[in-house]
Amino acid sequence: LGLADHVRITGFVSDEELGALYRGATAFVLPSLFEGFGMPPIEAMAMGVPALVSDIPPLREITMGKAHYL
Repeated sequence: LGLADHVRITGFVSDEELGALYRGATAFVLPSLFEGFGMPPIEAMAMGVPALVSDIPPLREITMGKAHYL
C-alpha cells in the first residue's frame, strides 16, 4: 500500500520508548476484532493523539465515544 514510510509496527517497547512513539505519532490505529480492555487508545488520546479504533463495544466504552471508529 506504500505505507512503509508512514506506519510503524512494533513489538515490545519500554515505557520511555512508548511515550516517545505517542508524542511523535500523527494517529493511533487499533483495528482489533476482540479486546478485553484496550489501554493503548486511552494512552494515545491522553497524549493528544487521535485514535482510530474498531467499532466494538469494549473500545467504544473505554474511549467514551471520543475516538474515531471503523
